[in-house]
Amino acid sequence: MGRYQKAAALAVLAAFTFIIYSNTLNGPFVFDDGLYIVKNPQIQNPSLLWPPSTRYLAYLSFALNYAWGGLDTFGYHLFNLAVHIANSALVFALALLVFKTSALKGRGLEEYALPTALIASFLFAAHPVQTQAVSYITQRLASLAALFYLLSLVLYLKWRTTDAGGRAFIYIAALLAAVAAQFTKEIGFTLPVVILLAELAFFRGAGRPGKRFAAIAPFLLTMAIVPALLFGPELSAGADPGVSENIRAHQMRDLTMVSSHDYMATQSRVMVTYLRLLVLPVGQNIDYGYSFFTSFLAPEVLFSSILVTAVFGLGVFLFIRGLKGRSAHALVAGYGILFFFIAISVESSIIPIKDVIYEHRLYLPNAGAAVFFAAMLMGLFDVLKKRFALKVPALVWAIVMTIILAAPLAAAAWSRNNLWNDEVLLWRDAVAKSPANARARNNLGTGLYLKGLRAEGMAEFKKAVSLDASFADARYNLGNAYKDMGFIEDAIKEFDAAVRLDPLKLSARNNLGLAYYSAGSYGKAVGQFEALLVLAPSNYRARNSLGLAYLKMGRPEEAASEFRAALAINPGFEDALLNLNEVELEKGRE
Repeated sequence: MGRYQKAAALAVLAAFTFIIYSNTLNGPFVFDDGLYIVKNPQIQNPSLLWPPSTRYLAYLSFALNYAWGGLDTFGYHLFNLAVHIANSALVFALALLVFKTSALKGRGLEEYALPTALIASFLFAAHPVQTQAVSYITQRLASLAALFYLLSLVLYLKWRTTDAGGRAFIYIAALLAAVAAQFTKEIGFTLPVVILLAELAFFRGAGRPGKRFAAIAPFLLTMAIVPALLFGPELSAGADPGVSENIRAHQMRDLTMVSSHDYMATQSRVMVTYLRLLVLPVGQNIDYGYSFFTSFLAPEVLFSSILVTAVFGLGVFLFIRGLKGRSAHALVAGYGILFFFIAISVESSIIPIKDVIYEHRLYLPNAGAAVFFAAMLMGLFDVLKKRFALKVPALVWAIVMTIILAAPLAAAAWSRNNLWNDEVLLWRDAVAKSPANARARNNLGTGLYLKGLRAEGMAEFKKAVSLDASFADARYNLGNAYKDMGFIEDAIKEFDAAVRLDPLKLSARNNLGLAYYSAGSYGKAVGQFEALLVLAPSNYRARNSLGLAYLKMGRPEEAASEFRAALAINPGFEDALLNLNEVELEKGRE
C-alpha cells in the first residue's frame, strides 16, 4: 500500500466531507444552543468552567469559539466540520491499523486494508444520521468526545503495532486522549472496554498476559472519572452560573424520575429505530417524541428485544468465528458490531435519561457500524474472488462500492442539512412527523416568535401546553409572550407554573423575579432572585436584578453589595457598574 494512495484517499475524504456540510457553515443557533452557548456565562468567562465537569473540554471549545468570533456561528460550524473530518480520518486509520495487528498481519490480507478503510471512512463521513452531531453546534459534545475516543483507540493500536522509536510517547498520548474523552462527554466511559476488546480480538497471544493487562490497566482506571464527576463531590458545580451545574442536577433527577426498567424497555424500541436509520436513513427527526414503555412483554418491545438481541448475537458469532481463524473479515466485522453496542451502551441501556432518543447518540457508534459494513463488503468480495476467480482488484471493488453507497448518503445528508439552516423549517419538519410532540410544537413556536411571527408562535406555545400542561418550557415561553404583550399577571402565572414544574429551570425563576419586579411586588422578586442564586451563586445578572429590587425596597447598602458581587464575577458588566455608581452618588448627596 503506497503512502501516496493513503494521502490521496484522505484528501478526497476531507474534500468530500467538506462539500457535504458546506451548506451549514452559516446556519443559525438552534434548539439548546441558546442554553449551552448564547446564554451561557461560562462561554463568555471561561474561568467559570473550573472546577471541571464531564463536559469540560466541550464547553472550553465553545469558549474558544466565543473568544475568536463572539456569537458568529461560522466559526462554531467550521470547528464542528473540522472535528467530523478528523473523525472520518480516524475511522480510516482504525480500519488500516487492524490489518497490521498480530491477528491479521502475515495472512495475505494487505490488499484489503486500504479498501476496507476507504469504505468505512466514507460511509462514516457521508451518513445523514451524522448531521445532528455536526450541524447542531451544541452536539459537538458528541463529535468531540468521539474524536478523543477514536484517537485514543487508534493511538493504542499504533502503539501495539509498531516497533519503532517513540512508542512510549504514543502510549502516553493514547492515555491522555482517553482522559480527554472522559472530560468531554459521558460516552467516553466505555472507551477502555473497546480497547480491551481490541486487545482480545487482534493481539491474542501477543505477549505475556500480565504485561498486556498492565498496559490496559491505566485506561481502565480512567473509567473512574465520569462517575466521580457525576456522583462525587460537587466538582462540576462550584460557583458555576452556566450549564454544568444545571445539567448535572437534571442528570441526577433523571436517575430518580425514570426507572431503569422502563428506560431499558423503551430503549429496545429506540435501538430498532437506530438500526433502521443506519440501514435506511429516512424519516429523520430532530425530536421523535417517543413515549416510555413499561413492560418488556408489550408486543412492540418484545419484537424489538428479539431483533436487537439477534444483531448483537450476529456480532458475537462473527467475532468468535474470527477468533477461531476462520475469517479475518468476520473478526473485523464482529468487532465493529460489538464496538457499536459498547459505544451506545451509556445512553441506551439501564441508565435513565429523560430524552430516550436522539440521532446524535449514533455518531460514535456509527464508527463501529461503518467498520462492520466495510468488512462485510470486503468479505463478500473475497468470497466472489475465490468462487468466481474475479480479476478485479480489491481497491477497484472498494471504490465502486463507496460510490454506490456514499453518493446517495451524501445527497441525503446535504438535503437534511438544508433544514439545519432554518430553525422554523427544522421544527416544522419535526411537527409534521410528530404532531403530538409538545416540545416540537414549543420549539417551532420559539422559532416563529423570534422571526417576528408572534401570533403564530404564541399559538404553538398554547398548543404545546394543551398537549402537555406539565411541560415547563412551554409554560415559560408562553409567559415570555405574555410579558412582551404587557400582560404581566398572565406572565407571572405561567412563570410560576414553570418554576413549580421544574425548580431547576433558572431562566423561568429569573423571569418570574423580573415579572414580580415589573408588577411592583419587590419582596416576591427578591425571593425569586435569592432562590436562583442558591442554585447559581455566580449568576451576575441575577445579582444585579436582586440589587435593583433591594433599591426599590429602600435597602441601598444591600443593593450596593449585590452590584459589587456582580462586578466581582464580571468586571465588564456595565449595568451593575452604572447601578453601583448611582447608589454611591445618591449616598454622597446625603
